[in-house]
Amino acid sequence: MKIIFQYFIQGGPGGMAVITLILVLVFFAAWKAPAWVGNIGKLGLTAGFLWFLLGISQMLAYLGENPETSVAIIYRGLKVTLIPLYYGIFVYIIALIISTVQKPRLR
Repeated sequence: MKIIFQYFIQGGPGGMAVITLILVLVFFAAWKAPAWVGNIGKLGLTAGFLWFLLGISQMLAYLGENPETSVAIIYRGLKVTLIPLYYGIFVYIIALIISTVQKPRLR
């Protein structure tokens, strides 16, 4: 559990909180508005991608100011910027699973 919390903080608490809120909305929509589950899942994927792009933008701004940065720091920065994208993909997969399970069965 400690590792998950560390990833949450590393990924940026603001962006990760937004994606977590979208995950909660997926579960709420599965209960109240099943037709919206897929769209809310896509919103989670999009939010993860947006936070990924914001992280890349911050990293490039830092590298522009500090061109002598070591490669190890750049790699760690790339790893950290990928965390919200992974989480957004996870939310989208959960939404796809819920959406698939809720579809009517053929008889």
